[in-house]
Amino acid sequence: MTLSSSQASALVERLNSSERTTRLAAGQEVADTLRETNDPEILRALVDQLQPPKAGQLSSSGRFNMLYMLNGSEGWEAAGISDDLGQALSNLNTSGKFGATSQTGDCIAKLERRLAGNEDTPRTCGGL
Repeated sequence: MTLSSSQASALVERLNSSERTTRLAAGQEVADTLRETNDPEILRALVDQLQPPKAGQLSSSGRFNMLYMLNGSEGWEAAGISDDLGQALSNLNTSGKFGATSQTGDCIAKLERRLAGNEDTPRTCGGL
């Protein structure tokens, strides 16, 4: 099942909900969809949320959720988002809001290693 761009965006935005149960349900739906299809629209929506100015509007949980979902995916190249993902990670790093030992910092570091071609990098992050 591939979602439309607007469906994917709405689903991904729920990863930033202030309601924990909404975030968890959205996380399960995103993870299931990515496992089944590596839906390019969801991947694009995840990266879009990490780009300025949207990234600054994410809660720490929402930001972590976006990064965690991207870490679990293999479909960046097929979705044509590798460069955009690299730019989003660079922007997050230069904002100075994320420490290297934080869950988010761990996700960023692992995504950067995978983008650089290190396929041995685990697909989980943040201590999960």
